[in-house]
Amino acid sequence: MVTDLDAADFAIVRAETPSEMLHPDYFFGSRQKEGRLDFRAGDPDKCSG
Repeated sequence: MVTDLDAADFAIVRAETPSEMLHPDYFFGSRQKEGRLDFRAGDPDKCSG
């Protein structure tokens, strides 16, 4: 662990992944993320603040 980010070799980042609500009317479908797992052009940028 380092205190200066420039001295770090790598970083572990927890990021929100894309998901779809494919079965909102079903018990598990309304509680779990499902669908695609890739980022696509046009997806909102969650890192820009």
